[in-house]
Amino acid sequence: GTLGEHYDIPAIVNLAQSLPPALRDRVRLKFIVAGDGPLRQLCHDSVSDAFIFPGRLGPADLTLLYRHADIALSTYRGASTVAMPIKAFDYLRHGLPIVNSLGRDLGEMIRKYDIGINYDASAPASLAAAVERLACDESLRQQMAANARALAPSFSADRQYGKFVKVLETVSSQRLASTQ
Repeated sequence: GTLGEHYDIPAIVNLAQSLPPALRDRVRLKFIVAGDGPLRQLCHDSVSDAFIFPGRLGPADLTLLYRHADIALSTYRGASTVAMPIKAFDYLRHGLPIVNSLGRDLGEMIRKYDIGINYDASAPASLAAAVERLACDESLRQQMAANARALAPSFSADRQYGKFVKVLETVSSQRLASTQ
């Protein structure tokens, strides 16, 4: 994605750099951030055993990355105006539980369908707690992954385009009726 100012990349870097030894001993965490943009240099400078930055990836490489991931991060700064990032649909399609800082649409979807954990963007400790909870609780992670996979077809292109066509047909017929 675009590594811009709305993403809370510093929170991911800080978490990767400050993993408590007790957590490192329980699970092997690797934070992988892919993309390009204004925060690219921060990502490049932060590479470590726990923080991997491959740069911009094409669709095939992203698919491969998603297949090997256990958790997806949706880490936006508190002032972000994003309601539903496009990458959330990729996460669902690949059955990834989402650790998310957004309220609005994605936050509500996560609560309603139990597909991840919402955290407070202004509290870095809540990001760490959400990641730790999912990383250390395999059954919770698997249940949320199954919920995500089950929800994904609702957002398929075919289904969404079909809905959009119906909206256009309704608007068109209403407009036609009003001109007669």
